[in-house]
Amino acid sequence: LIGAQLPDFVATSLDGKTIDKNYFAGKVSVINFWFEGCHPCEDEMPVFNKLVDQYKGQDINFLAIGRNSPTDIKDFLLRKPFNFDHIGYGEPIIMDTFQAVWGYPITFVANKDMKIVSIFRGLGDATKVSDAQRKFTQVIDDALAVD
Repeated sequence: LIGAQLPDFVATSLDGKTIDKNYFAGKVSVINFWFEGCHPCEDEMPVFNKLVDQYKGQDINFLAIGRNSPTDIKDFLLRKPFNFDHIGYGEPIIMDTFQAVWGYPITFVANKDMKIVSIFRGLGDATKVSDAQRKFTQVIDDALAVD
């Protein structure tokens, strides 16, 4: 998948934002696939929230595609913040659009040209900075540096 173009799809985020080609164009995109009840997914959310704060105001999208219903995701987010744009009922996007089956969590990073530049299988938790977290930040920094 590295080097592949992000597939075309149109969805609406839980807050009403249109997620389509225009959402991704010209921005680095971090796309996380998760579901409620996936403990490694939930463990990495505080790490992602720190990254959202770190990259605030830069040309970067943070999108989470969840397998749960929008209602369940909204309820979950009240208990456990995860500061990404969220798409609920993401199974059709995961299975039909990305045509992929993988373990969770998994996170894609796409560059400003909407090409996948890296894939991460979990960043660990926020109690320590892991090698995966360092590599993840470096991938984002490198993608942001390219015009």
